[in-house]
Amino acid sequence: MIPVTIGSDALIGGAEFTFDFDPELMDLGDPVLTGHGTDMTVQSANRDGRMHVLIYSATGARVPAGQGVILLVPVTLIDDSAVPTVTLVNVLLAGPQALPLPVNLENAAVRVLTIPDAYSLGGNAPNPFNPSTSISYDVPEQAHMTLIIYNVLGQEVIRLVDEVQQAGRYTGTWHGRNAKGALVSSGVYVYRLTSSTGYNEAKRMTLLK
Repeated sequence: MIPVTIGSDALIGGAEFTFDFDPELMDLGDPVLTGHGTDMTVQSANRDGRMHVLIYSATGARVPAGQGVILLVPVTLIDDSAVPTVTLVNVLLAGPQALPLPVNLENAAVRVLTIPDAYSLGGNAPNPFNPSTSISYDVPEQAHMTLIIYNVLGQEVIRLVDEVQQAGRYTGTWHGRNAKGALVSSGVYVYRLTSSTGYNEAKRMTLLK
């Protein structure tokens, strides 16, 4: 499900959304109203990689002012190896008297990823590196995750991640600095990923200057 959030200082009497996507990689299902929009009616048309969604009310219901998720758009991936994008290309909002409201689009493009079925820690890239490197990892379930950099003596250099994360695919970036922000010396370092569920894996990387 892709959530669509509206933040408005005024009542909203109706809305129209237009989404673009690649129909060879994914399919969009019928949108579902949620949160502030449950008293409204939704209709959608989906053709050739473009979906139009209309939200309105025949009973005088309004979306109240404030911010919240108004719409959930189901997504089905056709090619699990791809990382397709759904883009919100246009939004029209109307007030209670059908007068248009100004719109500012933010985070209009969303990459769609499959949920991993196991924990995994990828190799950092680039390796060797200077001045920064990225570390990818997969989380199959909600868990408290830590991604820590150590020197060859086993001393902690910096914690890149120390928080509860939802299932998904993540990337941490290390800029060759310690927890105090100072640049570290060239050499071999170890990065270790652990979860509150018991997963633990470590790999090595090399910083060259």
